[in-house]
Amino acid sequence: MGAALGSLLPWTMVPTFFNWLALIGAGLSMYLLAWECLPQRQALLAAVFFAANPYHLLLVYYRSDFAELLASVFFPLLPWGVMRIARDGWRSVPVLAMVVSLIWLCNAPAAVIAVYSVAFLFVVAYVLKRDLRLLLYGSIATAAGFGLASFYILPAAHQRAWVQINQVLSDGLRPEQNFLFSRATSMAVNRDFNIKISCVVLLMGLLMATTAIYIGKKLEIPRLHYWLLVALGAMSIFMMFRVSRPLWVFAPELHFVQFPWRYAVPLGVAFSFFLAAGAGKFRRLEIMAIAVFVFAGPMAKIWLAKERPSSWNKADIAQFQLNFDSEIGYRGTPEYLPNGANGKLLPEKWGNSEIGEKSSGTVDRVDAHTVSTQSAALQKLALNVFDYPAWQVDVDGSLSSKLTDSDGRIAVAVPPGNHVVHISSRRQWDTRLGVATSISTAFLLSSLLFLPWTRRKLAPMQQNDLGSEVLSSTFWGSTALATKLRTENRERS
Repeated sequence: MGAALGSLLPWTMVPTFFNWLALIGAGLSMYLLAWECLPQRQALLAAVFFAANPYHLLLVYYRSDFAELLASVFFPLLPWGVMRIARDGWRSVPVLAMVVSLIWLCNAPAAVIAVYSVAFLFVVAYVLKRDLRLLLYGSIATAAGFGLASFYILPAAHQRAWVQINQVLSDGLRPEQNFLFSRATSMAVNRDFNIKISCVVLLMGLLMATTAIYIGKKLEIPRLHYWLLVALGAMSIFMMFRVSRPLWVFAPELHFVQFPWRYAVPLGVAFSFFLAAGAGKFRRLEIMAIAVFVFAGPMAKIWLAKERPSSWNKADIAQFQLNFDSEIGYRGTPEYLPNGANGKLLPEKWGNSEIGEKSSGTVDRVDAHTVSTQSAALQKLALNVFDYPAWQVDVDGSLSSKLTDSDGRIAVAVPPGNHVVHISSRRQWDTRLGVATSISTAFLLSSLLFLPWTRRKLAPMQQNDLGSEVLSSTFWGSTALATKLRTENRERS
């Protein structure tokens, strides 16, 4: 999405358009959820509240986490999908599967939160309805969501053994250091931000609890819808406090979320729903709430700009642009470096080389992945590209043995003479299997979606065929009876 916007618009405008598209999408998905059980005016109010909820403002104005912001667009569709499955059965399984897969393709930490949230919501739905089919449908929808996104999930899961992925859990980035109102234990932990996000989440939780209790007394919302959203909000608050630490330790992959306050995304769904349901009953309170949310964005921007001036300046942007234009590229983060690579190695130019002591020669860059060499003796060529297992090296079109230098870069032994060295990435078995799984899952889900339509289409035809069979049987039955009567009459005569 960012690349598409960058191809159409100047890069200075891309973040603004990206944020607006994400927030509009968040409002639309929240409206879809609220419309299930709220009047239209309150559903619109819920959409506005979710689009401009306090955590979204922090994402936009403070963290600039575009991936998490885009993933939050689909979070209201998680309880909405559970509600639809509880009402329509297996016919709504493909819809929830697509929602889960879209979150996976936006942001992996948000996807982990989404999967655990969906599992929890189906358990709550089962407790309320005592229907084991809900657990079955929930399992199928989650598995199908994994299947649709497996072209990304499977290679990522397999290939993370190639890189230093545990760097994401270095000091200051672990869950136990980032619960709400945690004290800073390292220089990497920003205690000032923790206090801000803790106060924001606490305010959201108090408003949600107050309005949920008020709405619960009126009994105007279906029981299932009410308790699903209450449970989602309560679970999100619980997961952000230190009391939930055992889950962060033992639940598979949950520690890779890093920051428990990321559960503010599902909390925002419940918060916006109940706040709209409560405020929508009083015109003055509704107007005041809308006014607060309309001006919250500009006020947050002014306050954050004063308290924490932006660390980005024109010189930084210009340097990044220069790096991309010259194909030096983006340095990246330590967790994605290959095992054994030197993270302090700065990429100066792609075609750097190391020539053997007894040889001399030249190295010229042809394109981003090709160099030409000329030497009178054997030389060891070290390319400024980190050595991932998927890379392969060709010398003059023939596959060559790949070496690795002391910094973790690709190296190759080149014989004397003129040669062309080319590196390329070969597709691994995990990528092929992931693509095949995604295509197969999409085909199966499409069959589930079109099966009810096919049955409805065939129903009138079957009724017509049945009518023809009745008429036919009546005609032939009458003919047989007439023939029998004529035969009996002849025998009598």
